[in-house]
Amino acid sequence: MAQTYANLQDRIELNLQDTAGAIYDQGTDGEIQEAIADSLRDVANYVKHIVRVVYQVESRGGSATATTTGSLVDTSNLQFVAGDVDKVVHNTTDDTWAVITGYTSTSVVTLSKDIMASGETYYIYNKGCHASNQINIGDVTDYLWVDHLEYPVGTWREIEDIDGDILTFGINSRYIDDSAETASRIDVHVYFNKRHKVSQLTDLAAAVYLTAGYSAGDTSMLIDGLQSSGTIEEGQEFTIQYRKEIYTVTADATIATNVTSVYFYPGLEADVDNDTVMTLKLSTLDTMTEPVFCKYTAGAVMMSKAGLPIQEAQTAIAVLTTASTAIGNMTAIIDVAANPTTGLLYKGITESDRAVDLITAYAEGAIYKMDAEILKGVYLVTTEAGGAIYKIDAEVAQALDDLDTGRAAISTMSPFGDISARYLGYAQGDVANARGYHDEAQGYIEEARGSADVARNYMVEAQAYIQQAQADEQLSSNYMALAAHELSSAAQYMNQGVGYLRRVNTNLAVAGGWRLFEEKGSLMRNEAIRQLERMAKPQPAKSFSRN
Repeated sequence: MAQTYANLQDRIELNLQDTAGAIYDQGTDGEIQEAIADSLRDVANYVKHIVRVVYQVESRGGSATATTTGSLVDTSNLQFVAGDVDKVVHNTTDDTWAVITGYTSTSVVTLSKDIMASGETYYIYNKGCHASNQINIGDVTDYLWVDHLEYPVGTWREIEDIDGDILTFGINSRYIDDSAETASRIDVHVYFNKRHKVSQLTDLAAAVYLTAGYSAGDTSMLIDGLQSSGTIEEGQEFTIQYRKEIYTVTADATIATNVTSVYFYPGLEADVDNDTVMTLKLSTLDTMTEPVFCKYTAGAVMMSKAGLPIQEAQTAIAVLTTASTAIGNMTAIIDVAANPTTGLLYKGITESDRAVDLITAYAEGAIYKMDAEILKGVYLVTTEAGGAIYKIDAEVAQALDDLDTGRAAISTMSPFGDISARYLGYAQGDVANARGYHDEAQGYIEEARGSADVARNYMVEAQAYIQQAQADEQLSSNYMALAAHELSSAAQYMNQGVGYLRRVNTNLAVAGGWRLFEEKGSLMRNEAIRQLERMAKPQPAKSFSRN
């Protein structure tokens, strides 16, 4: 019994050793299902899937019995049918051509060009054809090649050419029966090699769903009895009870409430009644081909990872660029912190040096001057003022002595004049001298006080320089802190750069690892190909007659 789509996919996943889908995408349109679709086509190159489609030769001819503009009139043969639209008319009298554009009656069809006049002979050919040994196979779109052709049935003919949709087979036209005759052999059996198909439906039974039924030649039907939902995919094959043809769905059909409309080819070979049973084909793979197909598909899936090294390398390049950016950021930040002429560390050291200079040069100078003024004041007070005070003391003592001497002279009443007045004058002079020395001492003290004020000013100046130095030192500390912060940021960028470089290393390691998948997949697929080649049936040599 043919395996279901799900069973085949399970076996493929088992061959891949990835039943959980950790490596390969198992979903709809994932890499496994895409590989299944491709492999169904590839396997048909070895194990064929042959589908027969019946065509008819077209060889009717006659003579026009009347001249009607844009029409062909032949009342003698009465051989025209509605299906003649799009067929080609050849006026053999004038060697002109036209296409049938409409059916009027069995004796009249309209033409794309006005080529026929009464008495002129004509032949009709299939759509797009120019000879009776040609058929139009354009409605079959999913074939790989035409395997062979029979005309009449049972007689193989050489396939001379397939030009687009037009197939030309090898037979002299005079040996083709007149397709107007009911007993003529007009069927052409074309055997197409198509891709294999496996249906994803779970219910393969259906029935015609139209009370009036359908007529021969119809290419669409409403059907029911299906599963409740899902899609009948393009390429799905089906058969109809009591009919020999295999029909192929030409467009996806969505099932809703067990019902859908399907479009198919070829047209119905005969009328079908309502409720006629239809069977959707599960698989075109035989039981011998299925395991080889699974192996082939698994190899293809593995090889599909061959592009990942390039992707990983591109990712590595992108990450490397990011790492370079991080390192560039780190370098820029280090430059902000440590540039020898503009960096924060340079500014901090400059401000610190300035503070030291202020303290060592200006503040120390002011303090030195303050010390000099203080020493000067001390000298004035202790030496100069002290000397003046000492002189005051001496003059006062002399004045006292003079007063005592005068007082003693008064008591003796010297005969030599007024001695007391003279000594009093001496005493007064001594006191005046003492007052002068006192004033001198006060001058020295005032000068010492001035020196103290100057010393105080120098002290204030020194304090100002010290405060400025402290401010410069604080600014230096701030610059140092900013530099430390920038260097910390630079370290973070460096860590980022190291992390990115590790990612680059990982990406490149992964890129190298996927080569193993490609090699294993190639080995598996090649093994499957060898098996398929052994299973392929040889095409027998044929000699074709044109009679």
